[in-house]
Order: sequence, then structure tokens, then C-alpha cells
Amino acid sequence: MRLASAASAGTGWPTWLPVVVAVLVSGLLLAGPTLRHRYLAAWWLLRGFPAIVFHIVRTWRPPMAGCGLAVSW
Repeated sequence: MRLASAASAGTGWPTWLPVVVAVLVSGLLLAGPTLRHRYLAAWWLLRGFPAIVFHIVRTWRPPMAGCGLAVSW
């Protein structure tokens, strides 16, 4: 068994980050239907807007490359 040395300790991701993300995502999935029906603005900000941004970022480049409007980094 190999233990982390003092030099490499703390250089990776925090171990609590996946737990926090999992709790937030599961809470949003459970509260989603209620938020959507009672608090539409909150649902849009927490679920709808990030989903649309992700969709646009994932699908924007191919159509713009076809039009000659893509920007290369």
C-alpha cells in the first residue's frame, strides 16, 4: 500500500466535491417537477438555462463551420 507523500498531498480534487455535486444534482432531480410547476423562474434558472447553454455550446460549431463563420482558437 502506497501512501501519499507530503509533497503530493492536496494537489488533486477535493474529496468532498463529488459528494456535493451528487447531492445538488439529486436534489434538483427530486425537486424538479415541483419547481417547474410552482416556481417556473427558479426551474428555468437552475435547469432550463444551463441545459440550453450546454446544447448551444455542443451544437454551434458544425453549422457555423459549414457557413464559414467558425472561429478557430
